[in-house]
Amino acid sequence: MVAFAKLLSVVYLTLPTMHPLKTAVISALALAAIPSLVSAQTITTFDGDTGTDDAWTFNSSTNRLSGIEGLGYLLYGSTASTDFTGITSITLTANVVAGFAPVNGFTFLLLDGEEDTATATFDWSEFVGGTSVTAVLMDVSPSFNFGNVIAWNLVSGSSNTNLDVNLISAVGTAVPEPSTFAILAGMSAMFIVSSHRRRA
Repeated sequence: MVAFAKLLSVVYLTLPTMHPLKTAVISALALAAIPSLVSAQTITTFDGDTGTDDAWTFNSSTNRLSGIEGLGYLLYGSTASTDFTGITSITLTANVVAGFAPVNGFTFLLLDGEEDTATATFDWSEFVGGTSVTAVLMDVSPSFNFGNVIAWNLVSGSSNTNLDVNLISAVGTAVPEPSTFAILAGMSAMFIVSSHRRRA
């Protein structure tokens, strides 16, 4: 992304002063900058502070979660009050052992000081072989306070099948909404049209 922004800057500087493409380049630079306006926040690295509930077993030295996946089983942890303002999604990095990926999904919840929640949903099968997956926070309590996140829960589904996964990290990230891109693209189009009219 940084290299792309630098390339756009060079293009902008080499264009003539009134060239209509300058506006398009400015819009593209704005789009490129959006994700960096909010820095990523590490939620957890699944260390020794991670706990389990029900029949799951978590090995904090290997970050391995295993056992039967029953409805509502929890992996949980707390964090110092953290400001997640601007965070719109969760990027989870994990490695599910082939043959041990329950067919259903699971949820990752953020909790604020009042225990209101913001939730992202994942599928275990997405992580077979090891990867990072980003899911948008879709189910957010109306009064959820992103400025005071104090805990997280990983909540299982109800497959009642074996799970074996190495958990690596959960990070809060900012993913611009499609409406943001649409607004900037529309502004770019209007500026290009107006530039053509001035030159006519």
